[in-house]
Amino acid sequence: MIPCQLYEVFLAVADCGSFTVAAKSLNISKSVVSRYVQELESRLGTQLVLRSTRHTTITEAGRAVQKRCSEVLGQMRQLEDEFVSTRAIPKGKFRIAALDYFGEQYVAPVAAEMCRRCPELDVDLHISTEPQNLIAESYDVSILYGGLKDSSYIAREIFQLPHSVASSADYLQIAGIPKHPDDLKHHDCLVSTFDACAVWKFRVDGQVREWRPHSRLKSNSGPALLAAARRGMGVCRLPKLYLGPYFASGELVELLPDFSAPPMPVSAVYAYKRPAPAAIELFLDLITTSLRTVGFPPRYAPLPIDSRAVM
Repeated sequence: MIPCQLYEVFLAVADCGSFTVAAKSLNISKSVVSRYVQELESRLGTQLVLRSTRHTTITEAGRAVQKRCSEVLGQMRQLEDEFVSTRAIPKGKFRIAALDYFGEQYVAPVAAEMCRRCPELDVDLHISTEPQNLIAESYDVSILYGGLKDSSYIAREIFQLPHSVASSADYLQIAGIPKHPDDLKHHDCLVSTFDACAVWKFRVDGQVREWRPHSRLKSNSGPALLAAARRGMGVCRLPKLYLGPYFASGELVELLPDFSAPPMPVSAVYAYKRPAPAAIELFLDLITTSLRTVGFPPRYAPLPIDSRAVM
């Protein structure tokens, strides 16, 4: 009989991309992780991991094992969840990772409402400008922009995030108004270093095209780029969540609206197969309900309050 623990340890290494991080996430020593992976490689008769002093690379055989492990272990978790409880009362610790403005404005109220409804639930909401590693950092759910790259996770699309190009009227009086995305090469662009937003996308002649504008000012912070645009430093491309109020007030001017690309998907990502733990189900229900009220400029509607809060 092959111990499931060997596969669990290998899957942690594959997901984390590091023996050290996997050991931390499993709360065991790095030497034990290494020994378990070596034993699994010996049992299977193939190398699963290529190791060096700086890098850990999963082989093709390792990727195949990772995929099967994710499926089998997911089925085991699902079986356990079904027998323990299909709709358990949310309790214990629940960790959420969310990104910048979206996390502050839309995820934070949901986290507060979860605490209000579930007295036995402790919620930890981490907001940052960079995506967090779901497994390595022990998050239960993460909010991500763009497509899902790791197929071993489960993703539910919760929002479509449109972007707009904008600048101040003062800047346009000096630099002129761009009429086509190609005109941006003559403008000072304010560019995000956040991967999902670093490339500017436009719909031209029925096709989505990508631009990599030259920039003297870059930042991983949307508010920083927004502040620069408001000061007349150039042209930015940001989510309408940022820009909506400034379009409404007239402080910023929307540019190239006829070339707007399709909105960016926003997904809630977690590492469980259905049925998901009750806290995740509650979070997904609340966040999707809340986001139905969002417009541009944003309308900050309150979350629905359930008088039958879980006690």
